[in-house]
Amino acid sequence: MYIFGEAYRDAGRAMPRSIASGGSLYVGGICSAPLLSYFYGEQNLSFMKSRYNRFFIGAIVLVVVGFLTGCAMPRVPTVQMNKDLRAYSYVYIPATQPVQETLEQKTESVNPRDLIAGAFAKKGFIILPSVDERFRAKTLMVGYGQDRGRSVTLREVTIQLVSAETGELVATVTSEGLGVTEVDRVEYAITRALEALLK
Repeated sequence: MYIFGEAYRDAGRAMPRSIASGGSLYVGGICSAPLLSYFYGEQNLSFMKSRYNRFFIGAIVLVVVGFLTGCAMPRVPTVQMNKDLRAYSYVYIPATQPVQETLEQKTESVNPRDLIAGAFAKKGFIILPSVDERFRAKTLMVGYGQDRGRSVTLREVTIQLVSAETGELVATVTSEGLGVTEVDRVEYAITRALEALLK
């Protein structure tokens, strides 16, 4: 500390007595504002205080949001399987209404049918434009529906698989999706449902 004080005196700058004599920048464990202003200047000190306040407020917001969303996390998808899906080779998926949302002058959209068709095609099923009588015994008809979730950040979807030959329910899955936008919630819910159904 003696050398530190000498360096300031050599530069023609006087240090506060408390520091030059071996004192501390901290008073009772809290940094003293006059001492900080001496080293950083009044403008820099104001910037540091403003930055600290923003950090503190941001931390509070994150804690509150985490608590609220933590109380409404998506549940594990529920699957009811009445028959082995390997008995079928074809899938017919009726048209679905796209989900659209505009946020900050940017429009996002997702079509449930496209997500469902992509998942089944990836598993080796043939997607039919309509029910073909030649393949009716091996064709599944897909039913899709969505409902409000348990909170504003959740969306619930249900996918049913019905035998094109008998009309019997082959399988059904219900899943919830979490997201900031409606498009995110629907896409996440459908993805989780299909992963549980076709695993």
